Amino acid sequence: MEKLIADLKKKISGKLPGISAHKKMYPSSQLGYDNTIDSSKTDAGVLILLYPDNTGVYNIPFIKRPPNTGPHSSQISFPGGRVERFDRNIEATALRETYEEIGADSSKINIIGKLTELYIPVSKYLVHPFVGITSQTPNFRPDKKEVDYIITYSLEKLVELSIKNKTTVHKNIQFEIPFYNINNEVIWGATSMILCEFIEILKT
Repeated sequence: MEKLIADLKKKISGKLPGISAHKKMYPSSQLGYDNTIDSSKTDAGVLILLYPDNTGVYNIPFIKRPPNTGPHSSQISFPGGRVERFDRNIEATALRETYEEIGADSSKINIIGKLTELYIPVSKYLVHPFVGITSQTPNFRPDKKEVDYIITYSLEKLVELSIKNKTTVHKNIQFEIPFYNINNEVIWGATSMILCEFIEILKT
């Protein structure tokens, strides 16, 4: 684990792919979009958590949001949520939300870096993605109010993922949506943008 931590820390502390990676996952209708941060934005912290399974292979948990829970309902995301006034900082927010949503013990998670911030206009969240690692397999306990179910995927397979596209129509406008297929689940939008940057970091 020490080598994995050292390698990731070195990569994340360097120049990040940033918005160039995010743009690869923009829907075609947003290619020229002005992603200006609204003054009424809300900060949020999410966590890319690396953990070993019982064979020693490192995995990442994603969560499926329940339906009818807001603008991101039924979507795949990383555990996380908005900053509360009692949070010490945004890193603490990401750890707290991860514990609340999937039961991963924050005291056993080592934060090793932070990826590029990402603004989501539809919900006015400014998302701060953190990368953390734990040496133990978490005792996952999904919060049914916020998590429909947990999806796990191996770190090794991430670098093999390819970007796919599907055509959709919204308000009589046809456009292409880039996405990743993980365990037959569609990951698109902000989560796919964060994931794209993380994958590019892993490939360097």
